Amino acid sequence: MATNDVENLARWPDVPTEGMRHSSLTELFVTFSLIGLTSFGMAILQNLKTVAVRQGLVSERELQDGLALVQLYPGPTVANLVAFIGYKNRGTLGSVAAMLGFLLPAFTLMVVASMVYLKYGSLPGVHAMQVGLNALVVGVLAHLTWHFAEQHITAIPGVLLAASVFVAAVMRANPLWSILVGVLVGACFWRRQGEAPQRDAGPAFRLSRLMAPGLMAAALVVLSITASRIPSTLSTLLLDFMTIGAVAFGNGSTMLPVMQEVVVNHRHWLTVGEFGVAIGLGHATPGPVLISATFVGYVVAGFWGALVSTFAIFAPSFVMTLVAAEVFGLIRHLGAVRGAVQGVMTVFVGLLANVVLSLGRHMSGTPVAFVFAGLALVLVRYLKQDLLAVFSIGLMLWALLVYMGVITV
Repeated sequence: MATNDVENLARWPDVPTEGMRHSSLTELFVTFSLIGLTSFGMAILQNLKTVAVRQGLVSERELQDGLALVQLYPGPTVANLVAFIGYKNRGTLGSVAAMLGFLLPAFTLMVVASMVYLKYGSLPGVHAMQVGLNALVVGVLAHLTWHFAEQHITAIPGVLLAASVFVAAVMRANPLWSILVGVLVGACFWRRQGEAPQRDAGPAFRLSRLMAPGLMAAALVVLSITASRIPSTLSTLLLDFMTIGAVAFGNGSTMLPVMQEVVVNHRHWLTVGEFGVAIGLGHATPGPVLISATFVGYVVAGFWGALVSTFAIFAPSFVMTLVAAEVFGLIRHLGAVRGAVQGVMTVFVGLLANVVLSLGRHMSGTPVAFVFAGLALVLVRYLKQDLLAVFSIGLMLWALLVYMGVITV
């Protein structure tokens, strides 16, 4: 969901909340486990909205605030909203319970998928399926790129910024510099577009409420410093994925270009094809797409690598959510903040386009793969099929054609 889509929702409650109840930590864990186990793609957002309000975990107004809030700082939108709902219901412990419940099913399934891939991935038939999976991923990412462009590029300056970022990405420029440029350009030149009318200041800000998030943030800093002084594969995974989780805005897909730069181009942990498998499994399994980090960590360092990578990519924005939930009333009207988000999301259009290009090059030896990429694009964009259906139908058809000898890889 784009910033513009929720701009009108950014209203602090000016009436007492009704129908809310404080759930137990176990209830929060179970509720979000079920959501994480049964929701795919952006359908997660709809499930969160329905379940959270229906069960009284947050009020409708607070949920609207959460939707606006999670656009204003880095991290995966859906996971940040889970943390926000848990925090509003039961404070810091509620946020922890909600996030653990939400991520555990996806983490477990991705670990199992990673084990199967490492054991059987070198077989010829599996390699052929990998090519088909990559083709479907290209189609899905092409849709996402197109979708983001429609949402965030409305004038010539945005086109020029996205095109410049795309050229820089093709030339292997570090995407973090592009993100920084997007922040500065947006804050300086698009601040008026981001201004929201000021409303009631909402609940009084209390510095004491930041004690627990502050301690968590300090713990992450200490952990990062310690990891930087202990050279090992796990410490490298921790630092790299914490960096990715701390700089990328939007839904999980916008983080994929930064992840690709690190794991494929810089560290050479995965090939382009294997990275496509990570993205495909992230989309095809329930839960957030950034669970792809689990696959990367498992390939690099087994179970502990998967655990470290998953923790690292979600931890920074989790702490940011706890802080932002308290200070939102002070910053939500600032045009510079919303303008910076607009700039960053424009940058990610260019970065995502480069991911599509690099994955497309990888399947250049199999022309029919481009047909399947187009099929995925049509299914998602025009026929409004969910990602589970796209990957299920696409892979079954691909497997049939491979079996019949129509496709040779």
